[in-house]
Amino acid sequence: MSSMLLMTLSALLGQYGTTTTVNGFTKDGAFLVGSTRDESLTQGTFVTTWYQSTVTGDLEVFTPDDDGNPDAEFTGWLSKHPIGLQPIAGRTSPDGLVTIDIVLERGGSSGDSWAPDTTWRVLARWKDRVRFLKRFTNATRCEIEWLPSSRAVLIWTESSGYTMGVRGASLPTQDRTVDLWPIDLPVINVAGADPKKTEGVIKKLPDGPRYVPSTAVKKRPATVVYFAPGQEPRARLLLPYLPGATLAPLDWVAPYDVVVALGGT
Repeated sequence: MSSMLLMTLSALLGQYGTTTTVNGFTKDGAFLVGSTRDESLTQGTFVTTWYQSTVTGDLEVFTPDDDGNPDAEFTGWLSKHPIGLQPIAGRTSPDGLVTIDIVLERGGSSGDSWAPDTTWRVLARWKDRVRFLKRFTNATRCEIEWLPSSRAVLIWTESSGYTMGVRGASLPTQDRTVDLWPIDLPVINVAGADPKKTEGVIKKLPDGPRYVPSTAVKKRPATVVYFAPGQEPRARLLLPYLPGATLAPLDWVAPYDVVVALGGT
């Protein structure tokens, strides 16, 4: 994904005196939902609500109404996209295929604290691939959390600073912000009646995608490879490994790029 396309919460929602709260992911895993509280304003606290796509990274932010209540458009959207999933903490994705590394780029420790302008890089690694996610400076803490399907990762950073208070007083602040990064590793569901045979089929498929085994909901005489919109070329690549399989568009909602419904199992 292009870094120009991804709008990060930390870049959009201020620098000092802000606290980001994640409420969770929608039930289908398509969006991250949360709010950001800005306490640096001289006239009180300002809370924005937002949701962000776990596929494209696109962010929608809503300001409160005049009484400080959540925006009506956001409330209406949330009623149609209820929260149902919570992030899972850890450097390694829930499926064990992707690992997040935090690498020191510049600076280092100075006594019991990090030197000013110490900079870190965050990298995602899987098999022989490495992807740069973000760079952060002067953070006192960094935490990693995942969408349960492993298709997106949250990178939390905390930093301390100062803001100008009443009559020029310098007041300490602590910011907590989050960036969401989709992991563009294709996800292929392989469904069969016999778990051992399903695992055997997965071992024969080409490396690269993330394969998710499951139990088939019905028996089939032959294998069908279903593809989500735009995923037919990826599905077609599997046909040489699945003798007798046919292609069909995915006509139900599923959190996968491709679904392989095994026949004869």
